[in-house]
Amino acid sequence: MNKKGLDISLNFVIIAALALIALIVIALIFTGGIQKLIGQEEEVIEVGTQEFALAEGACSLACSAGSETAWDNPSFPQSVIDAGYDSCDDMLDTTFETCDQAE
Repeated sequence: MNKKGLDISLNFVIIAALALIALIVIALIFTGGIQKLIGQEEEVIEVGTQEFALAEGACSLACSAGSETAWDNPSFPQSVIDAGYDSCDDMLDTTFETCDQAE
């Protein structure tokens, strides 16, 4: 058996696979594929920030209007609830009785 031919073949396969990976990465860079991936991540972060700001605004509105019912039972988006904020007490780190002093 000729073991030398087998070694060259295995080395060639490994080098070819590495070259293919490198070509794919270069193609993604030049076509903007990597920017699309990064852009999608930024959109997710932005949506989370907007939802958090809206929930905070709802609590501030409930405080200014003097609506304890709205303060105790806010309609937060699920992502805000998943982040650990299920009441305005948690969101603004104050109670309904003292919320007008905190603003």
